[in-house]
Amino acid sequence: MKVAAGILTFLGCLLAFPFCGWGQGTDASLTGTVTDSSHAAIAGARLTARNTSTNFVQEVATDAAGSYSFLSLPIGTYTLTVEQEGFKKATVDLTLETAEKARQNFELQIGQTQQTVTVNDSASNLSTQDASLGTVINNNTVADTPLYLRNWDDLLRLVPGVQSNR
Repeated sequence: MKVAAGILTFLGCLLAFPFCGWGQGTDASLTGTVTDSSHAAIAGARLTARNTSTNFVQEVATDAAGSYSFLSLPIGTYTLTVEQEGFKKATVDLTLETAEKARQNFELQIGQTQQTVTVNDSASNLSTQDASLGTVINNNTVADTPLYLRNWDDLLRLVPGVQSNR
């Protein structure tokens, strides 16, 4: 009897304890903030977590407060990269252990932005010697103008800045 009770107790414990083991996760979480050199939050920064051994990649973006969170990352060694336009890219290597709640803050340095401005210049009709305007009305313009505007006086209306007085 005592042996049977002992076996039943042992089997009961054997069946109960594996459920406790299943409750432990194999993932980790990572949170933090992204700020600039004046400690102001950077919204919309893109963070990329890349597992160096499996090349598993997960991306998130910072919210309006500059906060980010990777809620479920498989354990391992990661390269964490932060990118935002106008700032230098920041990278850090870190190792996440089972059920770890890691925190990694970033302070981005101002980078260089590239901007291209194209200026197209055309010859001005303004005389640099006096304040008179001049232009040429070519034959195609005259031919394409309706007949009721083919008077030389009415053609002056085609020249910017000229007003005719009849």
